[in-house]
Amino acid sequence: MKTKTRWVFGLLIGVLLAFLIGRLVWTSWGTVTGWGHVKNSLTQATYGWMTPETSAIRSADPDAQADFWLKEIDRVIKENPDSAEIAMGCALILDSHGSLTLTESFSQYPTIYSQFPNFGFSKFYRDDVKPVLARFQERTNARCLELAKRATDLEPKNKTWWRLRALLLFPEGFYRENNSVRTEERQRVLEEAAKHDPENALYEYLAASFLWENNTDYVYDTLDEFDDWTVLIKDRKKMDSGLKHFRAGLQKKFVNFGEKDFHRWRLQSRKRTSIL
Repeated sequence: MKTKTRWVFGLLIGVLLAFLIGRLVWTSWGTVTGWGHVKNSLTQATYGWMTPETSAIRSADPDAQADFWLKEIDRVIKENPDSAEIAMGCALILDSHGSLTLTESFSQYPTIYSQFPNFGFSKFYRDDVKPVLARFQERTNARCLELAKRATDLEPKNKTWWRLRALLLFPEGFYRENNSVRTEERQRVLEEAAKHDPENALYEYLAASFLWENNTDYVYDTLDEFDDWTVLIKDRKKMDSGLKHFRAGLQKKFVNFGEKDFHRWRLQSRKRTSIL
């Protein structure tokens, strides 16, 4: 009786192990980096203390990240030359680098904040964080725009690609101090996108936001940026143009940014093409 019980128990354990191993192989085979993760996990669990320490690419120097992603994306695009989804996914990856590179900069914020509790976050972002972001973007901006355009060229009727392409024109999105743009042809691209997605207010709001942030300045009455401030208009004509875009956006039926229809992690479903 005991022998039979042990045999049944051993069989159940064997089936469970076979299932887990099979699932591990299936999951790892579906991604480029899957086996690398398995190898690293096994290494760390066994003789990892004797091997050099490894780190994720998102924690690397901005220049190293740019080198890695540009090379990897060239490989993926070569394997999938006719995929608009892959092209846009790669463009989104080049939009910004891994957030762990900002750890050192952000670690200084509590000290600054404790010294100037009413100083606010804007100056810290502009002086300490933005230069780190710029190093990656300077290397990848052109390729990012090229890939976004590739997606809309491959599938011009897909509104999601136009929405994401419009967002990628502005490296910092709708952030308060957004005064940067990846190309001076931004308005032409926004107008072209609006032709394919005429009821969406996104393009008018992006144009309005850019014109507002580039033609206004803030004078704070106190050191607290959330208290009262005075808005100084640098160029009244451009400011009026921004307000015109904003009012035009109010007449549209909806605002859709496109992200809910597409995510970079979709690339992981593409067998042997994942670069995340």
